[in-house]
Amino acid sequence: MEKFFKKISFAILIINLIVLIAPMVAIGQSLPVPEGPAGPTGPTSGGGFPQTLERPTLPTDANTVVIILNNIINWVFWVLLFGAAIMILVGAFFFLTSGGDEQKITTARNYILYALVALVVAFLAKGLVALVRAILENS
Repeated sequence: MEKFFKKISFAILIINLIVLIAPMVAIGQSLPVPEGPAGPTGPTSGGGFPQTLERPTLPTDANTVVIILNNIINWVFWVLLFGAAIMILVGAFFFLTSGGDEQKITTARNYILYALVALVVAFLAKGLVALVRAILENS
């Protein structure tokens, strides 16, 4: 039985590696685009769409870096909001099902407290970005 679990674990590991490596292989490929009518996309070969798309480059100016950081902070903000809402619901469930048990009530209070801390961190992150943006735009 132990050999069976080792084989299953190895198979799951291989599948996970394939799933993680496949996007890297796909990103490294040139993307052919079929010929078509000329559009507002820029220089074309043969009067149609470009034959290959340009590869993304690293950001070279401060605006691009700020935009990327702002996008990351937006994602983290929404993940924290969603997670905090779930934690508040779990804390409320523990309150409702505690039946007067002090340990369950303490657990419920901790869930809600940590959810509120996550909300404060999320809003501080958004506020910090707005503050830095306002300072940089005015100088």
